[in-house]
Amino acid sequence: IIFELFSGRPPFRTPSNGKAPTADALSSPNWTVFKASSQALLFCIKLLSVKQSQRPTASESLNDVWFQMAMTSITTEETLALCRSVQQWPHRTPSQRALCLLLAIGCTSLKPIAAIFSRFDADHSGSLDMKEIVVALMSCGIDEETAEETARALDVNKDGVCEYLEFSAAALSSQGEAFQALLRQQFKSL
Repeated sequence: IIFELFSGRPPFRTPSNGKAPTADALSSPNWTVFKASSQALLFCIKLLSVKQSQRPTASESLNDVWFQMAMTSITTEETLALCRSVQQWPHRTPSQRALCLLLAIGCTSLKPIAAIFSRFDADHSGSLDMKEIVVALMSCGIDEETAEETARALDVNKDGVCEYLEFSAAALSSQGEAFQALLRQQFKSL
């Protein structure tokens, strides 16, 4: 099915006469018609392996790089919006930062920010050091100077580490309408 979604045709040719396909017809799909990322191509190649023992299980498939990238995908534009938002974090007043922290604590709609944090947390420690932030931002197409400035902005208390709550609070305003909706909801609850 994945092959068909990315190519618009089945992976194997079947005879129009209703007979079983020949071994030649089942030997290999036409990969030149496959229009997707290299990660999607490699995943599909594994799925369509002739040898069953080489095909991934359902669980292994869900852990494939292609799936993992899709779950934490972020565009350069989204990353730039995140950087702009975070760079303003140290300049926010204590009451503005407190409100963002309050919103971040109780918010259940922060999946995009959580996905970004998880992608950036290379060592899976639950916190980001400044190097992790810079490397992750640069891998998303951000220049080194902007990445370093963003990392410094996240380190308000100068301990060299950014916890998830700090990250999500600083990144909230990058969420546009979702952030505005959170603010409206918070003020309605007062």
